[in-house]
Amino acid sequence: MTTQKPISKSPISDACVGQGGCWQYGSTSAAVFGSAGRFSKSQPPRRVAFSAPSSLSQRATGSLLHTGKEKDSETGYSYFGARYLEHDLMTGWLSVDPMADKYPSISPYAYCAWNPVKLVDPEGEETEEEVTKYYNYKGYLLYETNDGLDVIVLVRNERELESDLRRMKSNNQIDSPMENKKLHEKYGTLDYHQKKESGENNSFISDIWTLYYKLGYNDGYNKHNTLLKRIIYAFISSLNDDPIDSSPSDMNGGYSCGVEDGKRARELGEIHLFKPIFKSTREKLKL
Repeated sequence: MTTQKPISKSPISDACVGQGGCWQYGSTSAAVFGSAGRFSKSQPPRRVAFSAPSSLSQRATGSLLHTGKEKDSETGYSYFGARYLEHDLMTGWLSVDPMADKYPSISPYAYCAWNPVKLVDPEGEETEEEVTKYYNYKGYLLYETNDGLDVIVLVRNERELESDLRRMKSNNQIDSPMENKKLHEKYGTLDYHQKKESGENNSFISDIWTLYYKLGYNDGYNKHNTLLKRIIYAFISSLNDDPIDSSPSDMNGGYSCGVEDGKRARELGEIHLFKPIFKSTREKLKL
């Protein structure tokens, strides 16, 4: 059984000071008491997720409950923006999920799809899974770790990633946020690769170049007719005789480079870097 790193720890008044505490995991809370409470020292507690009674959770987090939302004093329920939650018994939402059509197999009244340890629902509409997903450039999911980071990583060297993940798993670190962050830096997140290819991370490349690179990439990837645009941009660039203003040449150069990179990605069967559509949710790597 894997556990997630606590987001926060708050002492619970007199009962838990010096003996335990309240750990919050995304949308749930778990209270662990000392010998005078629920668990004895002779039987070490296992971490349990539950909805704490309102008096306990209010003492632990002030006016905010285990969900991080403030209790509505008039209704007695927690208001999430889209609907109300019955927080004391954790029975679920008091109205139908506005995103119910997207999850036909789950009750429209279910809170976090009945899995509040792994999922969060910040607005009462759609659950969010805070995990790292490792994809290859063809859009297939390689592996997913429950590290609470909510990041997409693009990987070219699948064998090297498999080796890194096996090492982490053997050391019981597969869901470690710190270890996964190292892999984020090693392979690069989706956001990193987008900015790198478009020049956003390069102080020597202008915003104009970046903008037209993305336009060219999209045209090249989607087989749009680029000939006319290339002629126009090249003509505008040739008319520019201002040595200070590089906008026309940046427009022409950025678009041309983007077209070639977009074409190459399509020919290799890779995802559209700036409008990615991931093809699979089944993990390809079996550790």
